[in-house]
Amino acid sequence: MTIARTDNALKRTIGSHFRAVAQMSAAQVADFIHERVTEVRDLAIDLAVADAVDVANKKYQGRSDAEIATAAQRIEETWNTPADDALANEILSSRASRELLANTSSLTPSSCALP
Repeated sequence: MTIARTDNALKRTIGSHFRAVAQMSAAQVADFIHERVTEVRDLAIDLAVADAVDVANKKYQGRSDAEIATAAQRIEETWNTPADDALANEILSSRASRELLANTSSLTPSSCALP
């Protein structure tokens, strides 16, 4: 009888420890996700980024899906070639690009490791 009680007490203790570890891990994951969502939200409300998105969207207003797809295909075909250096330089030298680059260190996979 004593062995059975000891066995049950041990199972309850182990269960309690597993529950505590799971709760701590869940809290850490929740904090991690909250921090990433906050960082992305902050980027989304950054005026330089928002303005760049507005300007980019205006390029496509009033155009059909086919026209947009053709324009995207043209960019895709020349991307990473000398023919598109001017576009790449324009994008990378923009204020929005600089803002995003300044904030990427907090969003890189190496900084996303859970404790």
